[in-house]
Amino acid sequence: MKSARNGWGWGCCCMVLWMAGCAKPTLMPVAPYAELHQPDGRLECQYDLNNDGRPDYAEVVGNNGRVAMLRYDQDFNGEFDEEVLLEQLDRSQVREFYILLDSIPYNMVAELYAQGRFRFFYPPSRQIAPFPAMTDTSFPEYFGVAHTTLGMESKYYDGQQLSNGTDVYLTRGNARWMELVDYTMNSMRHAYVYLWPQTHFDIELHNMQQGFYHSTQPTFFGYSIATSALGSIHGRNGHQRILVEVDRFCREIMRVTKGRVQITIFSDHGHNLLPSQFVPLYDTLKEMGYRNVDHLEQPNDVIVPRFGPVTAASIYTLQPARVAADVVGIIGVELTAYCEGEQIVICSRNARARLDWLADDERNTTAAHPQNLRFRYTVDSGDPLQLLPIIEQLQAAGKMDAEGFIADADLFAATITHTYPDPCYRLWRAWHGLMQYPAQVLVSLADGYFQGTRFFNFFVSMQSVHGNLNAPGSTGMVITTAGPLPPAMRMHDIPAELAKLGLHPLPDRQLSLQP
Repeated sequence: MKSARNGWGWGCCCMVLWMAGCAKPTLMPVAPYAELHQPDGRLECQYDLNNDGRPDYAEVVGNNGRVAMLRYDQDFNGEFDEEVLLEQLDRSQVREFYILLDSIPYNMVAELYAQGRFRFFYPPSRQIAPFPAMTDTSFPEYFGVAHTTLGMESKYYDGQQLSNGTDVYLTRGNARWMELVDYTMNSMRHAYVYLWPQTHFDIELHNMQQGFYHSTQPTFFGYSIATSALGSIHGRNGHQRILVEVDRFCREIMRVTKGRVQITIFSDHGHNLLPSQFVPLYDTLKEMGYRNVDHLEQPNDVIVPRFGPVTAASIYTLQPARVAADVVGIIGVELTAYCEGEQIVICSRNARARLDWLADDERNTTAAHPQNLRFRYTVDSGDPLQLLPIIEQLQAAGKMDAEGFIADADLFAATITHTYPDPCYRLWRAWHGLMQYPAQVLVSLADGYFQGTRFFNFFVSMQSVHGNLNAPGSTGMVITTAGPLPPAMRMHDIPAELAKLGLHPLPDRQLSLQP
């Protein structure tokens, strides 16, 4: 035991020394040297980058609120001698930089945009994440490789055995989408991210910056996991630091390239920005009389994979209806859902509803998204998804057919800002191609609660979490310099919308043949 503690101590010391010498990204100053309001309504933000008391770089914000011109004092003589009009740049000479940020909520980006940040970009859009709202379920939808996602997290049950979550995580077995990203932190370092999140975030931005500068490819993809850790540990303040730094990072990239880059930023899901307490789901099921096992054999057997701190849970069982009804009464559990024949049953403590679906084109629905999907939401009691007022409005508008089905597109548009955004499609997708081994019962915890291993409950005070069906953790963001996007999109719709703006949003390479 003593040698193990010494090894841990030496390991921490080495990590601290390593991080002390790590480079940080080059960022634009947090505020301009001067702001000049021009007679034509434009705002010129000037910066003194060499600290000689005179501005040597400026961003000119047009009447539409976005940066339209860059000005440079190349010889530092106090006079601007070069101007770059962004709209007049040759698009063939412009590269594309895609920045994937873990756990950034839409609302905070919208707030900062309204306050003057991200002024190279068009207004941010909502990105409605799949359910469960997890990195491993969300980013594969963007890259079109959802078929590689094995479970909600790296710990899952494949019908034969419970996976070793750590091994799967370290080998990226549940995150093969990372093969398509040019920069992501080595998985072995992820254990330290929650100990020193700001330092690791700086390392990630530095490596993305240098990777982009040195790459000769027209597109570059970089992913940050430390953004999730900063939000989890510091809540809103952590995300505020992140977003201000990302804005400064993007401004620096724009300055160095003289505007010859289109930057797109998007997150996998949101964060609820609430201090959260641990839900002992695994232990409570055991105390009820269920048997926690690694292989399902008996009616009272359950498998509850415990991995990261999240507001959702998977329960593998031979008795989904019974388990879903028992679990929904546990403190912190808001909703449970399971499949019963060709229906999905959704339960809250005092309500129960059923979800039916139809599709005109159901070819390969386990991997793709069928056309003209329609849903029917029928309540047995109460209204667990709080959808009845919305459905009544859609029915009054003539959006419901004679059998009670409503088009998926109409439901999406009507539920973008709902308590549970896009709930019908997200619940349907959870059992139709999102994961290879979905659990029989999916659990959505209330905001303010989380489940997972006791490690995080013991060592980390969770100030923000994600995973459930609720809006704060489900609503990520997407923002681009290339042009306006629809106000809300599902993750799998984003590439097509970016392509409409003339971008090339998917990497020009394929996954390796072997996982």
